[in-house]
Amino acid sequence: MRQPMVCNRVSLITLHAGAGQVARADDPAAVRETLGLIRGLGLQALTELRGLLGVLTPASDQAPSLRGLPTLVEESRRAGLAVGLTVTGPDDGLPAPGPKVQYAAYRIVQEALTNAHKHAPAAEVAVTVAVEPDGLRLAVVNSPAEPAQPAQPTDLAGPVASEGAGPGLPSGGHGLHGMRTRADDLGGTLHAGPTPEGGFAVRARLPLRVV
Repeated sequence: MRQPMVCNRVSLITLHAGAGQVARADDPAAVRETLGLIRGLGLQALTELRGLLGVLTPASDQAPSLRGLPTLVEESRRAGLAVGLTVTGPDDGLPAPGPKVQYAAYRIVQEALTNAHKHAPAAEVAVTVAVEPDGLRLAVVNSPAEPAQPAQPTDLAGPVASEGAGPGLPSGGHGLHGMRTRADDLGGTLHAGPTPEGGFAVRARLPLRVV
């Protein structure tokens, strides 16, 4: 299903709308850019909702994959998050991950970025994906938040920061539990928690192929 992707689009729309509320009135170019981003995300969400209703081609033909990660990361950058992406493999002779694995990897990265937007918007985030002989490994690691930021909660599906803390993102209702479930369903593993440096990391290993 594409419900998580729709939730992500709506979350980004909320973020941009919040930024628009505090934008300088004497900077019409910035206002136009923000409105353009909101419109683009809204059109994408509308397309995905139509797909859920069966109006478009079945979702299996349009399922997100590793090829969509650069676009996903760019959307986060345009929303104000400093994100870097590194994808390596597969080497010659090593098969590419199956569609189900690529779909799960995309969703895990998507949810981790959404949580970084919510809990550590000023942090730098590194997304790495490596296709290795023993499976697909991915990590989404953010640097320590600024001192004024509250500590990142262990339950990533927890409540959003209180009002007045800035334009936060509402929870999609999946969070850490949803990411772990995706990995478990494929026979993989996922670990999430604080880093020694004070940041937060989500790391997963998924098999290359599933039945």
